[in-house]
Amino acid sequence: MIFNKIHNSARKLIDENPSAAQNKFLRAIGPTRTYGTNYNGYGYTDTVRVYELTRGQVRKYNCIEKERRTRARKNVENIRQLLAKPEKIAEAIYSLNKEAKRQRDIQNKAADAIWGDEITEYDTQMKSLKHHRLHRAKNNKAWLYSIKNDALQKLIAEHDLKPVGYHEFPDVDRLLYEFRGFTFHIEGEIEGIENLGDIDEWIDSNRKRSMPPRKAKLLLRFYLTDKKTSAA
Repeated sequence: MIFNKIHNSARKLIDENPSAAQNKFLRAIGPTRTYGTNYNGYGYTDTVRVYELTRGQVRKYNCIEKERRTRARKNVENIRQLLAKPEKIAEAIYSLNKEAKRQRDIQNKAADAIWGDEITEYDTQMKSLKHHRLHRAKNNKAWLYSIKNDALQKLIAEHDLKPVGYHEFPDVDRLLYEFRGFTFHIEGEIEGIENLGDIDEWIDSNRKRSMPPRKAKLLLRFYLTDKKTSAA
């Protein structure tokens, strides 16, 4: 039996611009109807989706939504367990740092594609896409480095870490910290700190990362907002 009164959660999902996976579910259960209109002698057709669900489809949606919420709750519980392990915090900072460097490489590649060759008619048509890639990578890089620096500052304060030394980079000198087998660079006061030499080349972004960047971002966002984390 088809009924127009949609379950509240389904209606809320539709109104709030459902995600790709949820939208796929709605596409599968939502029939389409084509309407014909006439305007100034021209005929137009418009296809719209009618979200009318059977009771069985509503039950199916509720099961999918329940599974999604269960997975999300388990992910949060897993993240909170990782907060108690300082080595996992360090691993997340390392992973996010490498992801930021990957975005840096994408930005540089896009810049080379824009300004590296002579402008032709075809290149001009493609420049908007290349500029979009460049600025998206630039913004992603800045956001990732911001999270990495905030998390690293908190880690340094919690564990009273001392810099191993500092490296001279082309743009600015950066302190080097080591913690649980990971090394990190961050700007800071270098007076009285040992000079470890200069680094003239970009640090590689393709080193092995055991923690996926998405999980690292989630863990560090919890870490930066959790007041219960303390030195282990």
